[in-house]
Amino acid sequence: MSFALAGFAARIPPRLRRGLSLLFALGATHAALSLQLIPVIGPMAFLHALFPPIGAYLPIDLATRAPLFALMVYAGGAMLAWALWAASQPMRARLPRPLRWMLVASLSLWAVVGVGEGVRAALMETQLTGDAPACHGARSLMASLRQRYGFDGFDEFGDRRPHAWRVRGDAVSLWSYRTLRFEPAPAWSGAEDAIAQCRGEAARR
Repeated sequence: MSFALAGFAARIPPRLRRGLSLLFALGATHAALSLQLIPVIGPMAFLHALFPPIGAYLPIDLATRAPLFALMVYAGGAMLAWALWAASQPMRARLPRPLRWMLVASLSLWAVVGVGEGVRAALMETQLTGDAPACHGARSLMASLRQRYGFDGFDEFGDRRPHAWRVRGDAVSLWSYRTLRFEPAPAWSGAEDAIAQCRGEAARR
């Protein structure tokens, strides 16, 4: 069987063989990237697997909704991915093309996600610890992305959970990725519960 396949492959014109090899490398890379997107954006990863252009929509959507945050994350992620790519040169030189392309896709994705989580944590923690509120809560960047592009993160009332919240007195503020600071909370079903929780914690101290 293997001899027959080898003979068939040998009869394929070199240009067609290179084209098929290229298509295989692209398909394998796309499948691997879609699989890795599941913990980042949830069910939207399956849509990406079926409709690849959705991969361009996601970063554009983030850039239009939170331009300053996106600029920091994309710039930092690009630098980190480049550094990791350069450091992996001895290893990747021995890899076949499909695996090299998968490595590029993986480094690009996780460098951006990692930098984004670092930026989020640094900005939130600076504002939460600089003038410590009585109570607060925060969610990871991936949790926020899964909520936006999937079905994760709804509370018992069917409302979306905030990226982060804090309570000072009777005032509740929610984190905004657009302004990169806590803003006065609009109508949020959890505001009263957050205030009550905070009062309960204060009473136990």
